[in-house]
Amino acid sequence: MDHRTPPSTRARGPLLGPRRRDHRSRVAATVAIYGALATVAMVGCALTGRSAWHLDRTLGGSRLVSIPVSLALGAVVGLVAVAVTQWISRSFRWGRALEGELKHGLTGLEANAIPWLAFASALGEELLFRGAVQAGLVAHGGVAQGLLLTTALFGALHVPWNRKLVPWTLMAASMGLVFGLLFLCTGEILAPLVAHALVNFANLRYLLRRDGAAPRASTA
Repeated sequence: MDHRTPPSTRARGPLLGPRRRDHRSRVAATVAIYGALATVAMVGCALTGRSAWHLDRTLGGSRLVSIPVSLALGAVVGLVAVAVTQWISRSFRWGRALEGELKHGLTGLEANAIPWLAFASALGEELLFRGAVQAGLVAHGGVAQGLLLTTALFGALHVPWNRKLVPWTLMAASMGLVFGLLFLCTGEILAPLVAHALVNFANLRYLLRRDGAAPRASTA
């Protein structure tokens, strides 16, 4: 039996190396950017004598209570948010258009990058926006002002590169408001961090699967 590689496979083979290197470079650059945001947040908070990870007052008056409750509450909120966003994508024309546009940014993404991107983006954004910016604004201007300003800044970070993605900005701002409320209610960054990471992870997987068979994760 002839076990030679089919010509079409041989033709594609040389392209895998450059494509894989490009994929790894994109993921590494993204993780580095979010890592820098997290570092800036923690350094800034340290210079002002605050923690980026929790408020002075946490739920129940004890972190033995606030940490497990925050983890559970973040998971519940994250799963609900995932269900809502995917329902919107399936049920509304603008949701389907938004899904199509977001897929363009995932071209060449391999499935093994999803956990890295989901966690890195959630960690960097939550430490910066909730742990540093929101906590600081609330301390100086009050809860309502701090929450609303942080939500507006978070939405501004997600300003689209074309008008078809405007709903994405509005959805991001809405989620930013929810994440901010989670942080205020629990006093722990873990609550919005878990919710944010779950939303990122589930929706990245959803977009890849809806685009067809997700690329196989590299074992290298």
